[in-house]
Amino acid sequence: TRSDPDSDSTALFKRYLGVVGNLQASSITARDVNRISLSVLTVLPRRLENKFFYASWLKKLIGMGDVDSAALVVELMYERGIRPDAKHLNGLIAGWLRQGTASARNKAEQLAWSMIQHRIDLVWDSQSTKPSVSQESLKDQRGPVFLQRTLPQATIETFSILLLHYTRRGDDDMVKYLTKCLDDARIRPNAYFMNHLLYAELRKHSIRTLWEKYQLMSQRIQPDLETFACLWDCGKLQYDRSRAPFDPLFPSARKLFAEMMDWYSQLAPRGQRIAQEEFSKDLHEQITRCFCLSMDLPGTLVALYTMRDLFHFYPDDDTARLLVLQIARMAPAPPGTPRRALRRLSTTPRSKERVEQVSKLLEVLNEKKADALREKGLNVEDLDEVEQKQYRLEILAELVVNVLERTSGPEQVQDQISAAAREMNAVDVDISMYLS
Repeated sequence: TRSDPDSDSTALFKRYLGVVGNLQASSITARDVNRISLSVLTVLPRRLENKFFYASWLKKLIGMGDVDSAALVVELMYERGIRPDAKHLNGLIAGWLRQGTASARNKAEQLAWSMIQHRIDLVWDSQSTKPSVSQESLKDQRGPVFLQRTLPQATIETFSILLLHYTRRGDDDMVKYLTKCLDDARIRPNAYFMNHLLYAELRKHSIRTLWEKYQLMSQRIQPDLETFACLWDCGKLQYDRSRAPFDPLFPSARKLFAEMMDWYSQLAPRGQRIAQEEFSKDLHEQITRCFCLSMDLPGTLVALYTMRDLFHFYPDDDTARLLVLQIARMAPAPPGTPRRALRRLSTTPRSKERVEQVSKLLEVLNEKKADALREKGLNVEDLDEVEQKQYRLEILAELVVNVLERTSGPEQVQDQISAAAREMNAVDVDISMYLS
């Protein structure tokens, strides 16, 4: 860092070899420095003899992709009498797994399972019989030297790193075994662990298993926003009418939205702020897409306004396209149309004509609203960014209300929207705004 020139590598090299005088730093190569054993460098400034310094050193090496050198630093920590924490070794495990080579994977798994065994040993120490990690997991291969020392206990992060590794490889047996060992280690899973189990089921399109796991694990684990991102990704498959229904037990878009609202309402103010910060355009679009696939216009409208009120996200041009396609597809398909062909209906001349009709209706509503603004002495271009976003949302709301009035009758629209809001646990949303 150049913050302490008396203690950099070159200065230490000179000091311990007794080389002084005319020896210039430029003549010392990395090979010269590396020739000196780490055990020679026994003196460091006292302010550097702590875990924070070594954690920074490890982070730098792992970030550079030099994980084997980071393992040497861990060995140096033991030599200096500084016991590394689990977070130091978890960084090594993740770094080796990112390298992807067979040798790196073996070292990562050997270290992780050794830490897991140590955790299980400590938890079950007072009991006559205790579970142990299978010897297949602790393969007898050359690993880091520090494996022969007393390792820190595995943490939930250790399990999560292994879970991500095994789920990406599609190794279901090891995922099940890892979950069993987590129970043996008496560590409560967290939302990160649960989310990767759910994503593993999503990749297999196992919608029933995913929903059952969510219901079971969410009784003990508080979900986070990523949990619901996974559930809405699953909903994209479930609600697509061009696919065979996967499972009747998976909730409707309205009930899934209500589930998310229940979760959000139970968060502390700090948790709600974090959720607002983490909410993304992709999640906004996925939720909107799920309601569009469900052909639920009142629910779509409630969702758009609720996401605006809670997460400060407004619809954009992509949202408008989704809504136009939803309305265009609401016309019944020709009798006898195969399910697989429903996805291709948007490419037929008749479907293209309906899309054009809805787009023209949207343009007409846009022009009427712009005229109303001009009568007040305002132009759309003069609105600030937030006002333009609100302007776009109101036009889409008018489009939805217009379509609902044509299909259900004007007297039914407010009741339909109010019913959707109640079912979606969004009763605090001002319904009258939809009908302005």
